[in-house]
Amino acid sequence: MPKLSADELRQVEASLRQLQVQRSGEGPWMELAGCLADEREELQSIGRVIREEFEGVNHADWQ
Repeated sequence: MPKLSADELRQVEASLRQLQVQRSGEGPWMELAGCLADEREELQSIGRVIREEFEGVNHADWQ
């Protein structure tokens, strides 16, 4: 088996990591998408609470 230089070994390791990420379907973009979905759910929940709290309030009374 041929010996690899340190640089070649780093390249092989990087390639293997990239293949693993592609195969798993995850990575930084999927992680970000998951975080954004969680934030969206939380904001929608807050919006529902606000709508329920102010349901029936006449906005003209605020002025």
